[in-house]
Amino acid sequence: MQGALELFASKGFYSTTIPDIAISVKMSVGNMYNYFKSKDILAEEIIKFISAYLGKELQRINEKDISTKEKTRAIVAIYFEVAMTKPEMIDYFLRIYLSNREIFRDNCAGMICVNEFVTEVMIYFEEGVKEWGA
Repeated sequence: MQGALELFASKGFYSTTIPDIAISVKMSVGNMYNYFKSKDILAEEIIKFISAYLGKELQRINEKDISTKEKTRAIVAIYFEVAMTKPEMIDYFLRIYLSNREIFRDNCAGMICVNEFVTEVMIYFEEGVKEWGA
């Protein structure tokens, strides 16, 4: 998935082929199809992977007994850290997932493929509103 993630982020979804991905990960095209039946399914698995990764990072912050202000700083710091150390994740989310919603419409309706990330963002906002309203 990492090889595909990097190619999708740099070349774009439509410009990247399964043979491109297979070459980048030193795998045969046929073997790639054993793991992922289509490029669309691979794209969905990647966005789920990113959502799970970012969701876990936000969950760690949400579980801390700190103020919303401190959580906001921590979330921004995590975002910048990921943008610096794993820029392909942020690029994929922005360039592929948000810009090519037609790729994800069948199996990722609504927020289903990014639910782990969205859930943690919602928890953060809900707790923040309670704190600020108190």
